[in-house]
Amino acid sequence: NANMSGADLSNADLTRANFYKANLAGANLSGVKLAQADFSECNLTGAILPPNFKS
Repeated sequence: NANMSGADLSNADLTRANFYKANLAGANLSGVKLAQADFSECNLTGAILPPNFKS
């Protein structure tokens, strides 16, 4: 269970990353490559997400 609350991950390549149950509250995920990334049971409250993000 990673705690990445408030992390700036803008423009990172997280293809196939596994964020199962991670705390990403307030994280900046804009511009991130998220193809096939697993966000199961993540806390994404207030996170800045890419415009094409689908949970």
